[in-house]
Amino acid sequence: MSFSIQIESSGHMTETAPSGEKRLSIDVEYAQTTCDFFAKQIGQGVLVIDHDGTIVASSARERIGDHHENGARIMRGELDEYENTEAMARTSKGMRVGTGIAIDFDGTRYGVLAVACPPPYTMIYNRLALHSMLSMLGTRKAELKQQSEMEQLGATLEARITSIANELASASDRLADSTH
Repeated sequence: MSFSIQIESSGHMTETAPSGEKRLSIDVEYAQTTCDFFAKQIGQGVLVIDHDGTIVASSARERIGDHHENGARIMRGELDEYENTEAMARTSKGMRVGTGIAIDFDGTRYGVLAVACPPPYTMIYNRLALHSMLSMLGTRKAELKQQSEMEQLGATLEARITSIANELASASDRLADSTH
């Protein structure tokens, strides 16, 4: 079974697409917890950007809902990561010094993790936070796979029980016919 992975600003969602495909999405609440945890540890801003370039989780809550142009560029496939220098930040409205990196999982890009921090440690911090996000997605994918397998097993058992019940009913009818 293939999974498509998306960040949904409405929070954690697992959907079934019209094709029947299970969709795995990031838990925005978890993303927010990750942003807050790493921001507290490193003393810098951390945020997560969705497929449209919208900030969906941030240690600076006032930024949630804002558009992030470099994040959008990563999501469009123009970049895999970016670095905003002090000079770039000074000339741009809302841009901060830091780096952003694509959140790629099982070959699918579904978001961006950014750390607002001066060099040289910003990409190191970013990769540590990214590891946490990827671990959560791996766990969630395993849960979805297990759920799918349980649903398949349930359907198989239900079909087998129905078949046995039908065989018993048929045998009962034959027995009743043979005794009359």
